[in-house]
Amino acid sequence: MDSLFGLLVVITLTGCWATNCPDNFLAFHGSCYLFGDIQLSFYEAEHYCNQHDAHLVHVNNALEGDFLKEHLRHLKPFGFWWMGLTDEVAEGHFFWIDDKSPAEYTDWHAGQPDGGDEDCVVFAKYFDFQWGDYPCTLAEDFICEIQ
Repeated sequence: MDSLFGLLVVITLTGCWATNCPDNFLAFHGSCYLFGDIQLSFYEAEHYCNQHDAHLVHVNNALEGDFLKEHLRHLKPFGFWWMGLTDEVAEGHFFWIDDKSPAEYTDWHAGQPDGGDEDCVVFAKYFDFQWGDYPCTLAEDFICEIQ
């Protein structure tokens, strides 16, 4: 009987994601997310995340993106949320600031990115939280991630 119980525990634990997140962070598929409750510029938000041993969110795939969008829809009615994607170094070449990798998965709204002085990327409420490029210096909400 004890070995059967042990087998069930092992099967159950291997079929789920066990994530130990700090207080106020939300766990999903091996990452922890903090939805900031103050508005900061892109680089101020990254600094805030770094102070919490995190970085601005790096969206790896549609599953993660859909989870974040669904959470944003139910959270607060704010218009924009920073993620860690920018083309500030080279216009039109977006990379993640946590590991300097190019964006492989994207979820741009139609007509985005539209360039100019908009070098950082947000989840935009007006686009049902699809992505849009946006001026880095404006103060907005943000999402931190610990992977």
